[in-house]
Amino acid sequence: KYVCSKAFKKTKESHPESHFLPSLLKDDEDLKFALQLLSRTLLKDVALEKEIEGKTPNWDKDRIAEVDSILLKMAICELLHFPSIPERVTINEYLEIAKEYSTPKSSIFINGIFR
Repeated sequence: KYVCSKAFKKTKESHPESHFLPSLLKDDEDLKFALQLLSRTLLKDVALEKEIEGKTPNWDKDRIAEVDSILLKMAICELLHFPSIPERVTINEYLEIAKEYSTPKSSIFINGIFR
């Protein structure tokens, strides 16, 4: 909820005439990628969750912010299923998203997972 309300607040401030989020997709290629990533992340949810558990053995699942868990699943899915995207590009992208939409220390936590 918090992430959505934060995003809507930013949009409302920067686009007071609009009640909708501005399009984040540049073209049909972006839309195709976004839909594939969403679909694969949802279909592979259990396997991605196990992957995260394997990388966070000393962390109780409930201690990981929900946004961080979602970002980790998406990043791992992208790393595994979209080999044309360089690993460093994927990791940096998700670190930036975490800085913007999650807790102050989320990007440090996520970066630690990928080391």
